[in-house]
Order: sequence, then structure tokens, then C-alpha cells
Amino acid sequence: KAKQITIRDQAILTDLARCRVLSFEQLKNAYWPKAKERTCRERLERLEKAGYLARAVAPPGERPGNALEAYYLRAKGRRATGAPRLFLTPGNAEEVAHQVRANQVYFELTEEEKATWTVGELLEAKGRQAPDARFVSQDGEVVYVEADTGHYKRHQVLEKLAAWGGTRQVWVCLAGRREGFLRSCGVKEVRTYTLPRKEAV
Repeated sequence: KAKQITIRDQAILTDLARCRVLSFEQLKNAYWPKAKERTCRERLERLEKAGYLARAVAPPGERPGNALEAYYLRAKGRRATGAPRLFLTPGNAEEVAHQVRANQVYFELTEEEKATWTVGELLEAKGRQAPDARFVSQDGEVVYVEADTGHYKRHQVLEKLAAWGGTRQVWVCLAGRREGFLRSCGVKEVRTYTLPRKEAV
């Protein structure tokens, strides 16, 4: 078991406290970029057995037969980081997919920007549509992040663009599939992600 929390373990818990849910691939790329997959998996399993985090497998529908392996905080992990209680569950399959894909932008930020990362559930207000995430850039600009996992219709994208008019927006989508569609709707900033050859276990 993970009897002693390392600096890397604490950083992973902090990321989960900010992002709510992260994929196995995101954690491996961030903390074990050159190691074998087994090295990453064994450490995450130890943290899971020790009660800090839990694993969820959700079908995002981005590739037939594919499933998304993700991790989120358990009560012990939340207490260690002060994360909100809502982070004790990963959300339903659609929420997991949206949050994981939006969180891809998180790993492109500076440490100062990462500290301002806030997920959609914490931004929701009565009668107000919230993005999947938000952060404050180094220039002090508020930036909204929204993920399109392949299900948005044109009118839905246009509604979100209008609702968040005046705020810089970064949209995330699967590479080679939705960039043109989002740009035709008026999205100015598009980030893409690719699916690993095997994302299900």
C-alpha cells in the first residue's frame, strides 16, 4: 500500500482536486512520460488501495468499443487536498468524458494558471450555463474551456458561444473529426486530442 505519500503523489491528488477526474493517459503523460505503463498503473493502484483515489471506466462514444479509464478522489484524498465534496463521484459517463477532455487544456497551462482552474460544477448558477472549466491566464484574462466529444449540434454550439459572448473561449475536440465543424460555428480557438491505441482495460 501507499503508506507514505510522495511529492508526486501529492501533485496527482492536487490535480484531481482541481480537475475532478483525469484519465490514466493524462496522469501517465504528466508524471511517468518515459516509464512503462505498468509503473504508472502500479502506483495508482497503491493509491487506490490506500483509499486516496478510485478508478472509473466510462464509454465516451468517441470510438466504437472504446472506453475511457479515469481516476477521481475518494474521501481520504479529498481530505488530503480540501477538494469539494462533489469530487467524491466522477459523474455520469457523459460528464466524465466532457471533463477529461476539457482537462487536457489544464496540462498546457503554467503552474500559476493551473491554480486558477475551476471545473463546471463549481461554476454553475441558477439560470446560467457554465462551461466545462475556467481558468485565469497570466494576463489576468478569464478563459472558458468547453469540450465537444462529438455530440453537439450546431444550434447547441451557437447557444454556448452566444451565452459566453465577450469571454475568451477554448474548445476541445477529437483530432480529425470536429475542428472544421466548430470553426464553421464561429469558434476561434480549437485544441485537439487523440485517442491512444488502447484506452480501455
